[in-house]
Amino acid sequence: MAMGLLVLLVYGGYTAVTAFVGSDGEGAGSQQVASAAQAGTRGVMAPARAVATQAPGPVDCAVTPCVALTFDDGPVPQTADVVDLLAARGARATFYVVGEQAKRYASVLRHATEGGNEIGNHSWSHVDLRRADPRTAAKELDRTGDAIEEATGVRPATMRPPFGGAVTSVAAQAGLPQVLWSVDTRDWDGRSTASVVARVLSEAQPGGIVLMHDVKGTTRAALPEILDALMSKGYALVTVSELLGRDLTPGGVYRTGPAPTT
Repeated sequence: MAMGLLVLLVYGGYTAVTAFVGSDGEGAGSQQVASAAQAGTRGVMAPARAVATQAPGPVDCAVTPCVALTFDDGPVPQTADVVDLLAARGARATFYVVGEQAKRYASVLRHATEGGNEIGNHSWSHVDLRRADPRTAAKELDRTGDAIEEATGVRPATMRPPFGGAVTSVAAQAGLPQVLWSVDTRDWDGRSTASVVARVLSEAQPGGIVLMHDVKGTTRAALPEILDALMSKGYALVTVSELLGRDLTPGGVYRTGPAPTT
């Protein structure tokens, strides 16, 4: 599949789209696009920085190297900022949400899905499902699925067990594949922004699934650099369903997707 990058220059409140560069390296012209600016900064030219933007449309991860960024434990109000950062670059991600939060911030979930992102099930109250009785564990997943469907109109296709503790029988009964990860940023452990960036960039591989938490300010601060660096390396940033496909086994455990075969 042909891939392309949009190269933008960002000047404070203004964005100049300088060119679309296709996979053959040919530019497709340039245009100037003025973005909305805050009243206090409108017309002020800040130093420019290049921003790589993923071309719109579906991605074939059997051909293009893909990485799935995933965010756990939200949503929180600041999740909307993460969604906006992704949208500005044409990237997509998957949010594994806690049902209690999904119910509270339903509008944030709608905002995420409108941007092409995926919502996954991360239990209702972030309980360790391995230690819960089967009935309680099933209810944790069912209630969360209901809240996500109520907010977005779409029932989640995958789940991520809290603490990474796979619960095969419970997940299978719920009809949900279990998506874990190949890269753990350990941002939950009080890591700095720089360490989160470094871990992603040093460990990401084609087909990788990256674990982060949108509830962490250090992670939100790290995201612009992570997005730009991964895209500059040629990665497409996709949802887990785009990476893994939808023909998954309920209860099965998935940590990585395919690497390109050509």
